[in-house]
Amino acid sequence: MQTEIPLRELKKARTKVALYEAFLALMGDNIFRDVMLDDICRKAEVSRVTFFKFFQRKEDLLIYFMRVWLTERLIEIETRRLRGFAAIRHLFHQVAEQSAARPGLMPSLIAFLAEMKMHPCMPELSEGEVRLALPRS
Repeated sequence: MQTEIPLRELKKARTKVALYEAFLALMGDNIFRDVMLDDICRKAEVSRVTFFKFFQRKEDLLIYFMRVWLTERLIEIETRRLRGFAAIRHLFHQVAEQSAARPGLMPSLIAFLAEMKMHPCMPELSEGEVRLALPRS
C-alpha cells in the first residue's frame, strides 16, 4: 500500500517533474546544448527563478535524467527478478531504446560526464518524484 505524500512535497515533485518532462520533450533529436533554458521553462510553465529553485544549472537536468532512468531500470530489474547477464542485457536494451527515442540525449549525457571528469553526485528522488515520473512503479 502506498503512503500518503504530503501536499507540499507533491507540489514540489510536480514542478520538478514538469521541468524534467519539458526538457525531455524538447530534446527530441537535438543535442543538449541546442535546448534553451527559456524554452524548458516556457514548456513547463514556470519561471527561470522557479527552475533555479530545483536545479543549480541546466546541466543538472542531464544528471536528473540519469537518476530517473537508473531508478526505472532498477525497479524493472527487481520486479522482473533479473540477475547477472540477463540484467546487463536488459540495461543495454534499454540504452538502445532510449537512444532510438531521443538520439541526442545519451551522447549529450556521456559528453557531459566526460567533461566533468568525475562521477556526478546524483540526487535522490523523493517518493513523489518516483510516483510522478515513473507512474508504473
